[in-house]
Amino acid sequence: MFRRAGCLPALPSTAIQLVKSIDTGEASASQLERIIASDPALSAEFLRMASVAAVGGVPRYSTIRGAIMLLGQRIVRSLAMSLILRHMSFARPKTPNFDSTRFSRHSLGVAMLARFLFVRRQRSSHIETNWTPDEVFAVGLLSSLGIGLIAQVAPDAFDRIFHYSKRAEVCLEEGFQIIYGKPSTLLTATAVESWQLPSVFSSALVNIHQPWNYSDEFTALCCMNYAIAMSDSYDLGIGDWAIPFKVGPEVEMESGIAEEERLALVQAVQRHVDEWVRSSGRAA
Repeated sequence: MFRRAGCLPALPSTAIQLVKSIDTGEASASQLERIIASDPALSAEFLRMASVAAVGGVPRYSTIRGAIMLLGQRIVRSLAMSLILRHMSFARPKTPNFDSTRFSRHSLGVAMLARFLFVRRQRSSHIETNWTPDEVFAVGLLSSLGIGLIAQVAPDAFDRIFHYSKRAEVCLEEGFQIIYGKPSTLLTATAVESWQLPSVFSSALVNIHQPWNYSDEFTALCCMNYAIAMSDSYDLGIGDWAIPFKVGPEVEMESGIAEEERLALVQAVQRHVDEWVRSSGRAA
């Protein structure tokens, strides 16, 4: 089902066109401006999100061209990926056990935490990476998409994962892995390929729960892995039950921070997440 795009939720066509144009490496700022401007709703959302991404919500960009020129195409692509996820049809869940607001908060929480941890790691010492912080943000945003898609295309399977995870007091991702033997991100990567989105996302998703298998971006994936564990353990999980914080030893060594810093960071991110969710019409 995940290999057939027709079984998956439809993606906003303008945002997809924007991502694909950037991925060719040949799009100019004027071409990207025309794509964004062709969709008034996308234009308004893009300018708002560009301001949030740059300076914490203070309006800065008055024109689409100006935002593109100042942000750069890789950041614009990551913002487009954010828009794609936010506009997916999770508003009408096919099972009462799927909470679309909690799912949105979790996805955004992972993305923001992953970007912060990645930038922090870059500043502490030199690391080899081809990814930007905003690409780390975009991958973090997609990291639990497979769980959300299961609720849409296979609600009975989602209910099984949900009830098992709640009884076992583990996150939904761990519950999925216990039941099926593999991470849900393999399904997410399959969906990304079915939608013909950039390969950087599927490559990261395949390895996000086993960063040691992708040495080229080991540090970035450790940051994402750590961000997922933080979100699940500090009231940004998809489920509403308490889960102890735990990560693998390699992830802890590469990206770990003190417990006091974890708590302060999550509290700061929760405020940003709640503001973002409210502004997108998904108030908790």
